[in-house]
Amino acid sequence: MDRSALERVLTEQYGNSPDPASRRIVIDFLLETPSLAGEDVHFIKKLTKVAESSYREAPAEFNLHLLDRLLTYHDEGIRLAEDSYERYGKSPNAQKLALHLKGHKATLLSFIVHREAALTQAQRHELTAAADELLEEIVPVMFTNRDYSTLRPLMETMCNVSFALYQYNQDLDLAERVYRATVGSIAITRLLMGSPSSNKHELYPKKDFERKMTLASNIYKSLRREGNHSPEALATWARRAYYSTLDYLPLENREPESPKSKADILVTLGILAEDMIEFDSKNFVSWRDRSRQHYQEFLQFVEQERLINSFPKLIKTAQVGIKITSGYFDLNPEEST
Repeated sequence: MDRSALERVLTEQYGNSPDPASRRIVIDFLLETPSLAGEDVHFIKKLTKVAESSYREAPAEFNLHLLDRLLTYHDEGIRLAEDSYERYGKSPNAQKLALHLKGHKATLLSFIVHREAALTQAQRHELTAAADELLEEIVPVMFTNRDYSTLRPLMETMCNVSFALYQYNQDLDLAERVYRATVGSIAITRLLMGSPSSNKHELYPKKDFERKMTLASNIYKSLRREGNHSPEALATWARRAYYSTLDYLPLENREPESPKSKADILVTLGILAEDMIEFDSKNFVSWRDRSRQHYQEFLQFVEQERLINSFPKLIKTAQVGIKITSGYFDLNPEEST
């Protein structure tokens, strides 16, 4: 292995998507090197970062053996940074390196679970739990240290990991963690958007709001599908799904990706507001009117955009929804009086 070539690749490709020639150099090093014992922690940090980027860019070039070796490199770097932190006067830089390496490992574990079809369900659960343990350890410290630029991508990983654990365990406490992670991600984006030193072109608030909408909606759907949760839990998640979707709508209006996306969002809002009539009877008039408003806005949208023939199922859903909600006034004694 040409060490100078590897060093050059690590310097040039750190934080980038490595090209095929660079990936080959990194993979060859992994194949030839079972351990990084004796290496400098900064070298380990650069190598693991570029190797992880290579895996994301071309997962087919890796196998489970190489991935296990890459995880070993992370562990060796973490131990080295923590040892340095303990031995040499609590060096803040060493602590930061350990935190970053743990974050890189958690992200890698999450991606492996998502990407590797050969893993058993038990292996997926084990790797997801390991990623969750790392994130639970480092995220509070990074908040305390106000290391927001590092936290932002980690919050996305935390959302994915918490949701995967929720799918395994169906534990509502984990669902709460998913939601808090999505809210935290948005808060961090807003902090970075207000920072004069941040690269605003690298921030995607729309992506954060879309993630919050998708996660809240998926959790609500799963609770409703299971059918064994309290009305209070269903109401909480229906409300979160509704307001998360409503928060996302202005971003979709500002940067429309496709008519289908906006059409789906408007009908979804109508459905969620209609569901809230069942869960929040004290405010059923407000939810009834909101539901009807969203359905009508959808019908106006498809008519103005000349898309009436494009969404027959959604149009039918909106028409039935308007008909149903129109009858709620007469059926409710309190409202009639």
